[in-house]
Amino acid sequence: MVAGTDHHSLAAPTGVAWENIMVAFCLESALEIATLSIQSGSDSHFSLTIQLFSLVILLAFICLCFGKFAGKKYPVISTLLGENLSRFLVATAFVLAITVPFPLWLKYTSWTIYALLMLAIMIFNYF
Repeated sequence: MVAGTDHHSLAAPTGVAWENIMVAFCLESALEIATLSIQSGSDSHFSLTIQLFSLVILLAFICLCFGKFAGKKYPVISTLLGENLSRFLVATAFVLAITVPFPLWLKYTSWTIYALLMLAIMIFNYF
């Protein structure tokens, strides 16, 4: 450990920092998808993976915005959408983006591991 550093500074960011990270991820992904669609021409069709990735990014951004701006009037829904669901969707988009170049067997393996980990997280947090 480096002298003068605090072990708490290495912890995962919370609150506004997470929101900034998720907005940056969604914005960067949206710009890349838009650039890709412009470069490939408007009449070309994207693979199902890219379409799903776009949809997940859109849903994550919508949940994050709704959760942020509806927080005062609907705190329970805000927490559910703004924090929990938007983080899940951003994590899903990340895994989806990372597994695009994988061969089919490795995609299935990765998605199975991801689904099992998400199931374990839900079980440990809610039961």
